[in-house]
Amino acid sequence: MTTLLKLLNFHLIFILIFLLALVLRVYRIDVLTTFGRDQGIDFLVVLDIIENHNLTLIGIKTSIGEFFQGPNYIYMLVPAFFIFGLHPIAGAYTAVFVSLLSLILLIFFCLNFIGKRAAIFSGLIFALSPELVVFGNTPLYQNFLPLPLLLSLIFLFKSLNSNRLIHFFALGFMIGFAIEIHFLAITYALSLFIFLIFKIKNYFKIGIFILGCFFGFLPTITFELRNQFFNTNAYFSYIKQSGTKQFNLDNLDAWIKGASDFLAGNNEVIGILLLLSMIFILTVNKFKDTNLLNLRSFTFIYLFISIVASLKLNSFQDHYLLPLWIILIILIPTLLFINFKRLGYFLISTLIAINLVSTLSNLNNNHGYDMPKGWSLQKIQSTAKLIQSDLF
Repeated sequence: MTTLLKLLNFHLIFILIFLLALVLRVYRIDVLTTFGRDQGIDFLVVLDIIENHNLTLIGIKTSIGEFFQGPNYIYMLVPAFFIFGLHPIAGAYTAVFVSLLSLILLIFFCLNFIGKRAAIFSGLIFALSPELVVFGNTPLYQNFLPLPLLLSLIFLFKSLNSNRLIHFFALGFMIGFAIEIHFLAITYALSLFIFLIFKIKNYFKIGIFILGCFFGFLPTITFELRNQFFNTNAYFSYIKQSGTKQFNLDNLDAWIKGASDFLAGNNEVIGILLLLSMIFILTVNKFKDTNLLNLRSFTFIYLFISIVASLKLNSFQDHYLLPLWIILIILIPTLLFINFKRLGYFLISTLIAINLVSTLSNLNNNHGYDMPKGWSLQKIQSTAKLIQSDLF
């Protein structure tokens, strides 16, 4: 009976975390939801897919170059728009669904590869992070990325622990799928490839991983073959242009803003201290747990590649480091518990409280980006009806 009660209490904790995340993401969603130019373009493509069955192999043009994102984000929107009769609120509902599913995957990963305490406290950070709450109710390409990133981490550790070929293929597929959502996953994919080369040292398994990437990236590959590698040429033209420039120190602001927004409740000082301290602890700690050792090795590879990218690219934003923020959300509780014991509970509880306060203080902000304060989906619809009545 005692064991059953402990099990029920344990599951109850995760149910409460899930409900907390749900409430924060759907709070006044019908009033606060809005969308900008990019979402408007995407929603029209979704409409064309549903009404005219015109499928697409690419997404929207990127803001940094003349190449296009993949189409996976578009297709992830389709089911909700179909269910809700093409109502624009479907985009926000999809964002909520993706965010909550990502939370479940985060908890699953921690339970299976890190530990129960990490699952609870990492889940709370993910649920309460002000930036991830925004990710969880705003339809944008990068906002859907936590889902494939967490799935790829699950398949990575399953591959390392079981060596089953299907896991290597699934890992590659999720990497290709992630790149098809947003090209920021390219640095993540490159880091993973390098990690596998040094860790696995089995070229057949790495080949299976690459095959999975090929199938995950198939829409863009098909588009490229049909259009004389338009996207590839435009992308490498952008990389070549970036490579001719000196180090861009302005991009380092993305590290500060990302640590602040994703981890530290929009507090830059705490964000910087947290980022630097976690890197230091990762460097000096002698972990005995194999999973933590593997996660540390991969994190350092990703850190190196991301630092180079942030210094060389013309444009570099905080969400370009999304894989790092996800990994740190997983690691922060465990690193604090290992190094600070009881004080670690106080530190992580304080961090969770800071994120909660920040999220609650922004809860009544609209869900758009670069949109006027108070501008909402309801007002957009009213304006559209007014314009339509004036035209006809």
